[in-house]
Amino acid sequence: MSFADRGKAAVAGLPDSPALDHFTGLSNTAATLRDLATDELQGAPLSAANLAFINRAIHLERGCDGTPYADGWYADLFYSDAKAVEFDPSIADVHTQPTDEPGADVGHVLHVATGVHQLMVVTVDSCAGAQAYVGLASSHSEHVTNNYERLTDPDWSQLLTAGP
Repeated sequence: MSFADRGKAAVAGLPDSPALDHFTGLSNTAATLRDLATDELQGAPLSAANLAFINRAIHLERGCDGTPYADGWYADLFYSDAKAVEFDPSIADVHTQPTDEPGADVGHVLHVATGVHQLMVVTVDSCAGAQAYVGLASSHSEHVTNNYERLTDPDWSQLLTAGP
């Protein structure tokens, strides 16, 4: 929330600023997510308002010209609505292996990364019987490079779109 509050303070003096609306919405959403997390840690049941908020997370659509867009509080986290539907995988190097066991230089770099979103279905046993929930989950990948090559997000995105 402090990021959103600092953003609001920085643009507060600007007349009719869309940035002020963005940071205000971001602050409100962060506060709601904080409250949900606090309730969950305390074992409190989800209220009707909490469920309504969760169900408004994201709704994907296509415009008349076929351009995808998103609606909902998740999409509102982005300053630009177009960024909410952009394919934007991330990668990070997490371990470097300079040599193999006999001591030969190999320069392996282990990366972990997000990938293409996958459809996930979760079933939960409840008092009313089994219920199914459907949503998107990000895939996880591990990738090793040689010669101390460290991949950037654009490098990883290019590898993913090139195929298996």
